[in-house]
Amino acid sequence: MARVDLTVRGGGIFGLSVAWAAVLRGAKVRLIEAVAIGAGSSGGTVGALSPHTPEAWNEKKAFQLESLLMAQGFWEGVESTSGLCSGYGRVGRLQVLADAAAVELARVREVDAVSLWQGRAAWRVVEASGAAWE
Repeated sequence: MARVDLTVRGGGIFGLSVAWAAVLRGAKVRLIEAVAIGAGSSGGTVGALSPHTPEAWNEKKAFQLESLLMAQGFWEGVESTSGLCSGYGRVGRLQVLADAAAVELARVREVDAVSLWQGRAAWRVVEASGAAWE
């Protein structure tokens, strides 16, 4: 049996990304997938890097932000190597605000994000325009 440096369990987006990052660093990687590559969610932690809120800022949130910001370069490398479109897009998130208190909290977050994220990402409160997609 071939010797490996790292075994990754799961051929979803996280598993494949971890495996690829390790290969780029020279590791010999074994990937184990129970069903098929990209077959669907394993039921694990989904959204570990989804957009987060700026309040109660800590090392974990800073790490998440840095990871999100590095994603663009990572996926450009995947596309360059594979010749395929990864589907990555830095498109943000749309969130409905249910009441005036939620709007006020979102506006506080908008201000906090300016200082914490230093222009590298943004939190914007945008009024609904009545467009068909809303």
